[in-house]
Amino acid sequence: METVGGGSGNGPSTPRTFTFNALDISSSNSSSRTLTFNWGNRFPSCNGTGWDAGENLTFTPFHNGVSQGSITLASGNNNAQFSILSNSYTWTIPPCVSQFYFVVSVTTNRADELLFIDEVKLTAPQLNGSLVVSPISGNTSVCFGSTENYSVTPETGISYTWSGLPAGASFTTANGTAGSSSMTVDWGTAPAGTYSLTVTPSNPCGNTGTPQTISVTILSAPTPVTISGPTALCNGETITLTSSYSSGNVWSPNGETTQSISVTAAGTYTVSTTTSCGTVSDSHIVTLNASTLASITPSGPTSFCPGGSVTLTSDNASGNSWSTGETTQSITVSTAGNYILTLTGVCGPNSVSQQINILPLPNPQITGTTSFCAGQQTTLTASGGDTYLWSTGETSTSITVTTAGNYTVTATNSCGQATSAPTIVTVNPLPNPQITGNASFCAGQQTTLTASGGDSYLWSTGETSTSIAVTTAGSITVTATNSCGQATSSATIVTVNPLPNPQITGNTSFCAGQQTTLTASGGDSYLWSNGATSTSIAVTTAGSITVTAFNSCGQTTSAPITITVNPLPNPQITGNTSFCAGQQTTLTASGGDSYLWSNGATSTSIVVTTAGNYTVTAFNSCGQATSAPTVVTQIPLPVTQISGSTTFCAGQQTTLTATGGSTYLWSTGETSATITVNSAGIYTVSATNSCGTTTATTTITISSISASFTVSTATGTAPLAVDFTNTSDPSAVSFNWNFDDGSAETASSPSHVFTQVGQYDVELTATNAAGCSATYSLTIEVIDIPTPSSLIIPNIFTPNGDHQNDQFIVAAERIERYNLQILNRWGNVILTMEDPEKGWDGTINGDQAAEGTYFYQVTATGTDNKNYNETGFFELLR
Repeated sequence: METVGGGSGNGPSTPRTFTFNALDISSSNSSSRTLTFNWGNRFPSCNGTGWDAGENLTFTPFHNGVSQGSITLASGNNNAQFSILSNSYTWTIPPCVSQFYFVVSVTTNRADELLFIDEVKLTAPQLNGSLVVSPISGNTSVCFGSTENYSVTPETGISYTWSGLPAGASFTTANGTAGSSSMTVDWGTAPAGTYSLTVTPSNPCGNTGTPQTISVTILSAPTPVTISGPTALCNGETITLTSSYSSGNVWSPNGETTQSISVTAAGTYTVSTTTSCGTVSDSHIVTLNASTLASITPSGPTSFCPGGSVTLTSDNASGNSWSTGETTQSITVSTAGNYILTLTGVCGPNSVSQQINILPLPNPQITGTTSFCAGQQTTLTASGGDTYLWSTGETSTSITVTTAGNYTVTATNSCGQATSAPTIVTVNPLPNPQITGNASFCAGQQTTLTASGGDSYLWSTGETSTSIAVTTAGSITVTATNSCGQATSSATIVTVNPLPNPQITGNTSFCAGQQTTLTASGGDSYLWSNGATSTSIAVTTAGSITVTAFNSCGQTTSAPITITVNPLPNPQITGNTSFCAGQQTTLTASGGDSYLWSNGATSTSIVVTTAGNYTVTAFNSCGQATSAPTVVTQIPLPVTQISGSTTFCAGQQTTLTATGGSTYLWSTGETSATITVNSAGIYTVSATNSCGTTTATTTITISSISASFTVSTATGTAPLAVDFTNTSDPSAVSFNWNFDDGSAETASSPSHVFTQVGQYDVELTATNAAGCSATYSLTIEVIDIPTPSSLIIPNIFTPNGDHQNDQFIVAAERIERYNLQILNRWGNVILTMEDPEKGWDGTINGDQAAEGTYFYQVTATGTDNKNYNETGFFELLR
């Protein structure tokens, strides 16, 4: 930014010239560049007169030190005004200009005629392309007559000129242009050899760079390919065809890629060979040699009866060789066999064969099963002939036979007939199982059963012998099997007659004064050990009884049984009849098999927990009886209690007293009924009597309280209003405030006004429900009226590093809140500060700010509650 000023009012016109430093712009001189800048003569908010006639603003550009003429940017005309927001200028610098600067001239006659030039920018669309060319890309070995592409890496604004082609070759794309970084070369008829292709870069200003060269070798045209090998083959023969190239071959029609191929059939064979400069090919025709094939013609049928013959004749008069050793054109054969004729020709020997068969004479045979079961049939089949006549008159190959007898068959074929030997057919009977033997026996003995009517047997017992021994009663069958099948017999019932097995039934016990009846079983007749012979007897006394049973298989005596006489019930109760409270006693019944207590229990023993009369009824198989009452009494346990206050204030004590027992033991170790307690905790006492000891527990707490408060202000001038906030222990229920100025208060969080200068020790006493209290105090200071606040804002500063007035800083006294904003001439905020102790060093984002006028806005509040809102401007000079 440039600023021009003069005296106030009209004065002598003073020309002023501003020359902007020359710039080296050779790095972009291949293209047009653009200079832009803004200019104006006042701030938007300024008032006053403008430029007068003759006070003109001109612009003069210099290209490579040569003036391009002056251009008038603005003409003064009776207070002409120009807005900084609407004036800008653009100048275009043409290509090939390597140095540039410009001069701005203005004539002024007053101090309010200000000139600003800023936003000066020189824009280059792109830098010059490099004249250092990259290596040339492209094939360095090419075929005769081919077309290839060669290129270098293009640079913006650079042209490329190619050279070095031999006679017969040509460029097919434009040469020497910016687009010729890629060049197509037609090598045409240039002879084989090595050539140098060169490219030279240049820019629009006539500068050239170092050329690049590539060596290119033109290869000769490929040598023609040829196929060598036979041109004819015989059937079945394999020949070899060979290419004159050892590699790169592709044969057709089969696609082989080897130098040689094997051929087994006539046809045209082609090889295509790929070389570095193209493909060459050749074809080869293979034909098939004509050959004479061996052939035999028989004079008649080749199958005949014994004694017959046939003549075999070759179709060729010569070159014949028969497998019999004969070499004539024809041979006569009368035996069976395979006769081979071998014929030798231009493609070698080949053979043919003829099979001779001798037909057999008839040889009748009969096959088939020659025996079958009654009610079934069998099939007999004839062989050894072409047709058949059976002795039954049938003429089929097979016949069905249902009866026994002798069977023959006569076989006939083209060589005669013959009759077979007789075949004897038999009919086998079906099985017919039978069981014989005694079907009953005494226990402990056995019987033998025998099977018949089959070849083998399977009894229902699992046995497979003809006869079996049976020792148990049951149903017995046997399955008989022969070649015609199997059949199962009807069941034979086997019974086992039991031995006598005496048993005694009846009650073996009875109540005193009664009797029981015993009954015998397991025999046909009985003899009791008391001499009785009846089936049942009456018994009235205890003792041992047996019985002997008799039947057809013998006699047996039973095991003895014991007769018991049961007594009547006699209930008794035993056990402790007294117990302590909270305990129990056990009563036990006897004299019966089961019991019913007066409390409804049915167990032998009961647990008693309450005092009272108890009886039991005893039961057995002979009746019931009830005992005399048993009286049970209960002794009470001691009931321990603790009395006394369980809460006291810190530094005090309480008395605890125990009751409910005859002796006492406290958890403190004391044994008196009363103890004195001065600390918090859990206290236990055990009270003892004849039934034991019980315990009581009480918890002692010490009531504590704390007092505290906060104030809205502790220092100020009179009259000083202070709000007190109570922060005492929440358990406090009452409060007493002493403000140290003769006044008091009982509210929880009061307010108070101190009207006199001085120090006041305010005290709060807080009391809880237990009557315990605590005290807290705080000093309030009332002071005189303070010194007033102030702000002093400078109008100039010089940040030039001489440590003299290097910062723009506001002198602030007794300021509590502070905000400073610094603005440039366009009204943009460039800096904000909230600490009055800090100043601006004249930089913006680390860069020095331009000299000139800047504006400020300050808002602040003093400790005396004075508010400040200041605006203005200041100068930055270096």
